[in-house]
Amino acid sequence: MQNNYQKVTGRQWTNPIHNNQTRKDIHNLTTKSAWQHQLKELITQIKAKVDNIADFLKQLEQHGVTVTERKRGNAWTYYQVVNTKTGCRELKLRDFYQRVDKKSREIKTTRSLGQSFSKAAIEDYFNKKKENEKEHYSDGRRESDGIERIKTLTEDARARTRRQRRINQIAQQQLKEAVNEEKRKASKRKTRLSDQKQRQTRGTKRISRQATKPKRQGRPKQSRRPREVEGPEL
Repeated sequence: MQNNYQKVTGRQWTNPIHNNQTRKDIHNLTTKSAWQHQLKELITQIKAKVDNIADFLKQLEQHGVTVTERKRGNAWTYYQVVNTKTGCRELKLRDFYQRVDKKSREIKTTRSLGQSFSKAAIEDYFNKKKENEKEHYSDGRRESDGIERIKTLTEDARARTRRQRRINQIAQQQLKEAVNEEKRKASKRKTRLSDQKQRQTRGTKRISRQATKPKRQGRPKQSRRPREVEGPEL
């Protein structure tokens, strides 16, 4: 074929066996063990990001990993199409599987990703995560309520302080007004007493002057002579 192919067919002969070149990406092709390790890392990363099973499965699907149920919905099998040495293949792996002897119940082999990647373990993980979030929310709510209560008590104390300060100011103002009123009354009494004293002093002086003033001597009274009646002499 190598000597006569071109003569017979008119086309150049290319030997598919001798011309087979080594693939450049031979060291980057995925093996099943490498895919299993990558799948574990991917599941661990997605678990930390999402909060429920539905979002977990959606995130896996976005990364090309599909999940089917087995054992009447109690277990999972992971699927993904990857580029391997034999071409693109769909690799699959159970979440957790153990072959147990039916009589002795002895575990003979354990295959799959591991017990922590089983459906039951992941469901339990998200349930605990949800409970922790509720507890954290409750703790935060209690802490927030405690802070609000402290703020309320502080505001009440400030209000009582302001009210007491206002009461004290009013009491001081009333006391000041009362003191001023007493001063005005005392001043009036003092003025009145001073006026009375002055009047009494003036009265005393007047009486004293009257007592010391000499009495006037009256003229001696003359006896009245009888008037003579004038008339014709008889």
